[in-house]
Amino acid sequence: MNAIIVDDETKARKMLNAMLADLCPEVEVLEECDDLPNAVKAIKRLSPQLVFLDIEMPGHSGLELLEFFGEDEIDFQIIFTTAYDHYAIKAFKLSAVDYLLKPISPVDLKEAVSRASKRESTCTGSLANLRENLQPEATKKLAIPQLNGFRFIDHSEILYLKGERAYATIWLRDGSTILASRNLKYFEDLLQLNQSFFRCHRSFLVNLNHVIEYVRTDGGNLILHGGRQVSVAIDRLPILLERLGQ
Repeated sequence: MNAIIVDDETKARKMLNAMLADLCPEVEVLEECDDLPNAVKAIKRLSPQLVFLDIEMPGHSGLELLEFFGEDEIDFQIIFTTAYDHYAIKAFKLSAVDYLLKPISPVDLKEAVSRASKRESTCTGSLANLRENLQPEATKKLAIPQLNGFRFIDHSEILYLKGERAYATIWLRDGSTILASRNLKYFEDLLQLNQSFFRCHRSFLVNLNHVIEYVRTDGGNLILHGGRQVSVAIDRLPILLERLGQ
């Protein structure tokens, strides 16, 4: 299997090349590229079977690579290399796209190469999903199940969610509420990639962007825009204060 490495950092390229030589001798590195334009030229010239692609590079995102190829031209596997934190890693998992988290683990590298060698072709649909899942949270909407479909609400419009057994009440910035037939854990999982949301209590998931004040009275409460209050569990308080400080 032949490959190219795309990364703007020389040290990162050399390190990955050395790891491949040591751990995956079946992979021949044809070229190292320091930016996306050079990577596009190398792929068209060398026709690699595998591309190790850094996502964040000056001038271009690695996700833009597919814009330079027609669907019938994408006959190579992509393994993204990324320094994204654990919140964004879920985007890769949900999109079924292979990735290596920097600093790259030898075990992860061998497993990723093994998976790539067994796949027939890159799934462009999965890469499109990844692009969507990595968009800034301010542009994302929460899909709220309703009897006849879904209602889509911007994340920024949500003050907090209150769990009530198998249901959740969603409080919006304009003072209105939506009752959803899903429990709080369902929405906590959906909003995991957005660091603005925090499970401050067994019954509450709050948007930290709308927090005005924390008060210790009545066991601890957060005061939100509009005067709404939500309870804070004592064991969640240290993490909450750290997140608010960030």
